Amino acid sequence: MGAPDCTEVGGLDVALESYGSDPAAKALAARAAASRLGHSTVGYSLYHTPWGQPRFRRAPSMHSISVGAPHISFSDAGELHVAAACASERCRGVGVDVLSLARFRAACVHGRARQRMMARIIGPAEGADAVSSWDQRIVRLGARFSLKEAVSKALGTGLNLGLGLGARHGVPMPDVRLSLDEGCAVVALTGRAASRARSLGGGSISAVWWIEGDHVYAVAVLLASGRRNLLPAPTVVGV
Repeated sequence: MGAPDCTEVGGLDVALESYGSDPAAKALAARAAASRLGHSTVGYSLYHTPWGQPRFRRAPSMHSISVGAPHISFSDAGELHVAAACASERCRGVGVDVLSLARFRAACVHGRARQRMMARIIGPAEGADAVSSWDQRIVRLGARFSLKEAVSKALGTGLNLGLGLGARHGVPMPDVRLSLDEGCAVVALTGRAASRARSLGGGSISAVWWIEGDHVYAVAVLLASGRRNLLPAPTVVGV
């Protein structure tokens, strides 16, 4: 089962496109997602930053065009590959993540491994999810993991760098604080995550998540600065 065609995040449309394992399919999927939003990518080429994040780059002949390139993101979960695009002027970054619940359950099957995973994902300032069954707890934990990866991609760093796994471009995982609800999350950024967002002209992060088949999907959008405060202090409660 593939990704839905489009989802709304923070009032902005984000187009999603599934693609295969062929090397050329990745760029084609990003172009197809942008096209679904009415944004032509003719004259743009796909490249990656030195820390691995995807970008569309204009050809030199297009530098006089005032419309910016759409923001894009990719995620892979085994044989499932998804591209996301957001073309709104209010968008300062988009991130998508797809997580295999089967693999995540396997990683959390032992008590000690599960406790280490929970300590890594749920920061000291976040409340644990008040759910009764073990499976619900794993799903919520997987959703948190996927959401934090999507947020870090929207910040232009990604999981390997963006969640403190060894690069100066990254933001530590505790700097991304979540309060989960069904289908959405309140995101508060602190520390380096907040600094990174401000450097991109961001004012707030909106994020959504859902379950499709045996996968968690998460999409995050960094919205341009405005009246909303980047560093809210939401009451983080168990849900």
